Amino acid sequence: MKISETLNSLLEKRQIPGGAYALFKGKDTIAKSAIGMGQFGKDLNLDSKVRVASISKLSTAIALLTLSQDKKIDLDYDCTPHLGFALRHPLFPESPITPRLLLSHTSGIRDGDNYMGVIGETLEGFFVKNGAQYKDGEHWAKGATPLGGFCYSNLGMGVVAQIIENISGERFDKYVKRVLFDDLNIDCGFNWSGISQVSVENSSPLYRRKNDNNEWIVQVDGNMMSKKRPTIFAQEGKAIEDYKIGTNGLLFSPQGGLRASINDLIKIAQVLMGNHGILRDETIENMRQIVWHHEKIQVQDGGEDGSFQAFGTGIHHLLADDNCPIIGLKSDMLGHYGEAYGLLGGLWFEPKSQKGFVYFINGSQENPQKGRTGLFAIEEEIMQSACEDLGLVVK
Repeated sequence: MKISETLNSLLEKRQIPGGAYALFKGKDTIAKSAIGMGQFGKDLNLDSKVRVASISKLSTAIALLTLSQDKKIDLDYDCTPHLGFALRHPLFPESPITPRLLLSHTSGIRDGDNYMGVIGETLEGFFVKNGAQYKDGEHWAKGATPLGGFCYSNLGMGVVAQIIENISGERFDKYVKRVLFDDLNIDCGFNWSGISQVSVENSSPLYRRKNDNNEWIVQVDGNMMSKKRPTIFAQEGKAIEDYKIGTNGLLFSPQGGLRASINDLIKIAQVLMGNHGILRDETIENMRQIVWHHEKIQVQDGGEDGSFQAFGTGIHHLLADDNCPIIGLKSDMLGHYGEAYGLLGGLWFEPKSQKGFVYFINGSQENPQKGRTGLFAIEEEIMQSACEDLGLVVK
């Protein structure tokens, strides 16, 4: 497998400490492997839990779509009634913000310096004047038409999670576990919520290595066996028991806090491809419809770095065009990237053939070389190798 050769080469060159992948066609896994360093020098394996960064957003989207398909929320209706406060862009106070706008990153919400959930604070404080995190409205995109323009937003996923809590009456982490992870029989969760001790012991930190240093330095999730779980932030004197459901959707990091393994991600891919009953066929078709396309709708300030081409409702479209990170890709793919704390990863599949791949590098150099697109070169190389192995590119 070329992808194995690529990972081994990157490992030998000291560009990564370890990585894992799986190639699949429909329900069949064609190949999968893990190499390199996991937890404090232990070998990485296919069940090693890591923080999968923005790949987490796929699970958050699936969770909201389960409520939509059960007619508990309209994706194209104002989400304010499900938030506990009025969510309005200050430049467009009469225009409703909908769940579909949130999931396609076209709501006008942008990331500021902080999108951390803290017990004792509320999500509302990010969006309303005089709120604790409002900061002169830095979380609202500026421009002629902020609503509908693309602005990739981690903060927006906190709004989605709060909607889920207020409709379901359950804490976000527990709802996603019940309707998705338990149904798939996978032992994963947001911010280590509900994950067994056995899986925690088989977890791996994420690493970075400064370009002039040989040492891989832990960035997140070091020695989780010794830490209180789930991992949350709280004001002094506050604890998880003090949290009021439906007031701070950021608390469990719905934008990037999922701890999952390669084997877990394979099963989540099956849901997105329609090979599991969690999402109905019509829900999946609705999810896949393009909402934003880089050639048709403008990008807002702080919107993206060139790595995004098109978005559906909670899922990214990898377009087979000149901007694609995969050279010679025959047809569009669906999925999501993940990048944080040294991790580079992705979950991608081609809908018609149901061929796809999941991968992650569990650490990278501090400043990896940029590739042709907005991605890093090592990530483009891994994606190219996977698609060549699957026969998804023109030779």
